Amino acid sequence: MSPHHQLLLGVDAATVGSRKGWAVVAATWEAECLGPASPPCFVEHLAALARPGPLELGGLVGVVRAIGIDIPIGLAQHGWRGADLAGRHALASRASTLFPMPPRAVIEEPHYPSANELSRRLTGKGLSKQSHGLRMRVLELDGLLRAPHSPGAPEWFEVHPELSFAALA
Repeated sequence: MSPHHQLLLGVDAATVGSRKGWAVVAATWEAECLGPASPPCFVEHLAALARPGPLELGGLVGVVRAIGIDIPIGLAQHGWRGADLAGRHALASRASTLFPMPPRAVIEEPHYPSANELSRRLTGKGLSKQSHGLRMRVLELDGLLRAPHSPGAPEWFEVHPELSFAALA
């Protein structure tokens, strides 16, 4: 890859066969087109793949510039995450398509009935089974991002396809 191209990744949780894993889409972009005033300049689609197992990105240091992931980044200690509340507000009538993540203690609880009760106690609202079903992916990413990073490590961005599509409509 030439130095004026940047590799960007899009990542989401996926089921690969019978195992939970990650769906990854990679693309290269012209580096000079990544500024806030420039539209992105798509160069080529590199890969779309699904892989089982943990999210392993050690080989991407110095290669990937940014990673957009449809998994919450940063868990609240109390109450609902501000990013989820703002996203749901922006989606208005489609707010139910964005699943809010409860506080860290709820996500760390492995058993749904206990997590649901804890969510009700901490937030006043129950926990959807879908939100609880994402807990292992959320915790995996949380552990990865809380670990020390090497210089040149990619920058991570939480993305919500629901908001992206609404902005394009």
